[in-house]
Amino acid sequence: MFSTRNAFSHYIRLNYSYPWTAQSEAALQHLGTLVHDIDIHAREHT
Repeated sequence: MFSTRNAFSHYIRLNYSYPWTAQSEAALQHLGTLVHDIDIHAREHT
């Protein structure tokens, strides 16, 4: 995301232009789990 005030520094933009499938949905769910785990780990060590 773009902002002249750095308003979206904790956001990520994902683009996906292929047909939506059960496999792509599972992959996105897995990505969400990984990001969540990294966030929890980072909060524990700050």
